[in-house]
Amino acid sequence: MLAQILDRGSLEDWRALYRLLGEDLRGDRRLAARVGRMVETVPIPYPHIWRAALASLGVAVDWSRPAKEPPGAAEI
Repeated sequence: MLAQILDRGSLEDWRALYRLLGEDLRGDRRLAARVGRMVETVPIPYPHIWRAALASLGVAVDWSRPAKEPPGAAEI
């Protein structure tokens, strides 16, 4: 379900997930770790945005590791 939210969720869904992750730094660290693993292993849209969101919450992010891009993703 988490992968579906990251992949197909609306902006409101993503905001709710960010609140659960802990915008006030008291969020669920296990959930943040799960999202971090998913962003690194599952091709989802906007992986760099999720990496930045996790980094802003204090989660260690490996910026040198290439992100998994979904099939058909456009290069900008």
